[in-house]
Amino acid sequence: MFSRRSPAIVGLVCGVVLAVSASGIASANVSGWFNPNVNWYQQGTGPSTASPSGTLCYNAQMSNVGWQGWRCDGAVAGDGVHQIEALAIHTGMGQIEVQPHMSNVGWGMYRIIFYNIGNGTDWVGTTGQSRKLEAIAIAQLVPYSKICGQANVLGQGWGAVQHSTGRNIGAGTIDIMTLGTWGLGRAMVYLWLQNNC
Repeated sequence: MFSRRSPAIVGLVCGVVLAVSASGIASANVSGWFNPNVNWYQQGTGPSTASPSGTLCYNAQMSNVGWQGWRCDGAVAGDGVHQIEALAIHTGMGQIEVQPHMSNVGWGMYRIIFYNIGNGTDWVGTTGQSRKLEAIAIAQLVPYSKICGQANVLGQGWGAVQHSTGRNIGAGTIDIMTLGTWGLGRAMVYLWLQNNC
C-alpha cells in the first residue's frame, strides 16, 4: 500500500488495478488492463544525447526548454518553473517498469526498460504538445536494489519520498512508486530518483 493525495478514483498503474479512496489511500492488485483507449507511452522526439553510464539516470523534457540533460542518482531534474512533459530513464542494472500520467490523456501504457536492451534507456510522456506529465509510476521488475524518488508538484511543493522494492509476480504482488498527482491537473516541476536507498 502507498498513500496519495487525490480524489476517489479507480484506475490502473503499470498494468495493476488501483482503487483510491477519498482519504487518498491506494491499494493495488495484479490484474486487468489500465486504459484500453490509450495504447501509447510516448509521442514526440526523445533526447538526442547519449545515454549516461550511471546506475539510475533521468532526463526531464520541459515546456519551452526541451530536454534538460541527464541527472543521476538523486540529483534534481527540472527547474521549478517549467512543467515537465516527458521523462527519459536510464538503468544500468535490472529492469524498471514505467508508466506516465499525462494531462488530458490519463495513464498511458507502461514501458519496461531493460538495462541490456537499447542502452538501458527509454522515455515516456510527450514533446511538442504542451501536455503536462502529472505523475509517473515506477516499479522494479528485478529487485536488485530499492528505488526511491520524490516529486515537486506546481502549487503543492514536494511530496513525500516514495519507494519501490520490487515485483513478485509468482506471489501476485507489486510494489509501485508513484510520483506526482493525478486528477488535479498539476504538473511536476522537479523530481529525483535514486537506487539503493
